[in-house]
Amino acid sequence: MGCKSVYADSCWISSPTLNFGSVNTQQVSSKTDLDVTCNQYNNVKTSFNLCFYIEDNSPLGINPRRLISLSWPFDYLNYDLYYDPSFSRMIDNKAAPNNLLCKSLQIENNGQQTVQIPIYGKVYANQNVKADNYQSYNMTVKLLYKSKTGDVVPSVEETLAQQNMVQNYMKTTTKFENSCAVVGVNTLDFGSIISLNQPIYGQTSIQLKCPTNTALKVGLDTGLYASGTQRRMTNAGQFIQYDLYQDSAYSIAWGTSDNSVLKLDTYQPVFTIPVYGRILPQNQNLKAGEYRDTITIKLTY
Repeated sequence: MGCKSVYADSCWISSPTLNFGSVNTQQVSSKTDLDVTCNQYNNVKTSFNLCFYIEDNSPLGINPRRLISLSWPFDYLNYDLYYDPSFSRMIDNKAAPNNLLCKSLQIENNGQQTVQIPIYGKVYANQNVKADNYQSYNMTVKLLYKSKTGDVVPSVEETLAQQNMVQNYMKTTTKFENSCAVVGVNTLDFGSIISLNQPIYGQTSIQLKCPTNTALKVGLDTGLYASGTQRRMTNAGQFIQYDLYQDSAYSIAWGTSDNSVLKLDTYQPVFTIPVYGRILPQNQNLKAGEYRDTITIKLTY
């Protein structure tokens, strides 16, 4: 009578966490690793093919993936997961054979071996959400694997047909900063001036990006060539006086501090603030040329 014992090849996986750290309106990426450990005790060289995908487990079931804020009212931050650092191979929610990116593993004789498979994440740019901590639902990481004796690694089709599967859970976290940024400023151009005998008007704008529901103050200083609180443009030691206003009626002046209070309670990707300029009549004989000034923008939030 003969006795024989056969050990089945097996694999298991870790429970990874992907942390984006602090993010804002810019695109942010991060990376984590899925640890896959396999073993075999059949005294022969064994080749494994390891393929994984990640179910989102969000009750909304939408694409892209979304992180949810931890406080009410809930807000959502869009992101996605990828197999590669160039973000060209997105990790699917299902075992799609055309999209799976698999990794091979070989074990000589008996024993076990661990391989790290990278997972890349990307939070999309230009999202206007409230400042808060965000996290994903517990996502299910599912590993499909197949082993074969020898040097030949099983194909993706063989791996899917085998239906050997292990799973674990993954969570993604981040913090959306309470941060504002000036993303665009247009020059206030009064155009060509022939005479300063009558008022001259101009208009421009400032573009901001901030989290929603941000209480924001915007201040404009007096510029580089002011005389006291009077703003001035200059050309080689000669000056043109001008003023800046918050409204088209020229009744609310931009002061020298953060005196304009705004509440960004909309979901506009970019918030635009108008700036109105006026040159009052001045009794000056000025030489021809281009007159300039530079204003510093101050944000308080």
